Amino acid sequence: MLREGGVLPSKDERTERSEAAREMRNRCAALGGRIAATAQVNPALVFGGPIDIADGVVIYAPSEIGNYSYLNVGTVVFPHVKIGRFCSIGRNVQIGLAKHPTKFLSSHPFQFSKSLFAKVPGYETLQKEKWQFHAPTEIGHDVWIGAGAMVSSGICIGHGAVIGAGAVVTKDVEPYTIVGGVPAKKIGTRFEDEISVQLLRTRWWDLPFEVLVKIDFGNIEVAVGQLSKLREASESDNN
Repeated sequence: MLREGGVLPSKDERTERSEAAREMRNRCAALGGRIAATAQVNPALVFGGPIDIADGVVIYAPSEIGNYSYLNVGTVVFPHVKIGRFCSIGRNVQIGLAKHPTKFLSSHPFQFSKSLFAKVPGYETLQKEKWQFHAPTEIGHDVWIGAGAMVSSGICIGHGAVIGAGAVVTKDVEPYTIVGGVPAKKIGTRFEDEISVQLLRTRWWDLPFEVLVKIDFGNIEVAVGQLSKLREASESDNN
């Protein structure tokens, strides 16, 4: 990866990054996860449990990925992205895509960024404006993003949402909503509203395996009832 200013890192910097990347892969493996050898992951990536990063994935920092989420081959995660737990990210997905200004003189970054043409005399004197390419982007828990989907920066995808393959997401997506198309629009929901509300209250993604194993995954009505009772019992014990 290029460093700030768009120039290649020095040999010492490349060695330091290589060692940091190896330590990160070893730490991930020790937690029961995997970061493929061909993945380009910034060592500043935040994760506290098992994650699976496939071949060819590129992850910039700062970014965060929750436990048991996986990113399939060729996916790119841009800076300031937070991905929740149990997320399924398909092949060649792009999350946190940059936004360019459309009301400035130009949409080109010469007006605010030094990341390009750093060696051209006088170029840096043109950076007079302020702009953030990658505003914070949040992917909730239990989100499925289909292959080839693109998610703009600065939006929030709610828990349990489904993004169709090839969709271009430019606006927030409500929890348990299914969207698709270019630009992405609502095409359905995973469950009835009452079920979705109850699921959000259970916060099942925070429960340990010894509790989840008792849940009837295939019957959503039964599962919600079981989870609701567990959550109520837990809150009662804490009071």
